[in-house]
Amino acid sequence: MKRNTYPQMNKLIRLLTLNGIPFEVLAFPAFSAPREEDVDFGLQIFSPSLEKPMIDAVCHWGTYGYEKGLIEIQSALIQNPDEWEDGVRGWLTAEEALEYFKEVPKAQVAKYLV
Repeated sequence: MKRNTYPQMNKLIRLLTLNGIPFEVLAFPAFSAPREEDVDFGLQIFSPSLEKPMIDAVCHWGTYGYEKGLIEIQSALIQNPDEWEDGVRGWLTAEEALEYFKEVPKAQVAKYLV
């Protein structure tokens, strides 16, 4: 099996850095694969932090878009959760995911204005 090199996740890391959006990355083995030969490592990006995420992006076996190296996100900032499949949005490119991550700094500022 060819291993996923996570091109979109790596691109998202670069885009978040360039846009000054705080984040942390977790690399982990994805043990939920149905066959041992399908076990691969995954990447997950949390923003603003692993302890208090407002949004996260993930790519590992079983996520929406993994087969094509695309990104799945879940966010506490979504406006219409019923429009998201299983509470997540998948099959995203790094640029598409970045648009959701851009909401994090706005939400952080908004909580201090209330």
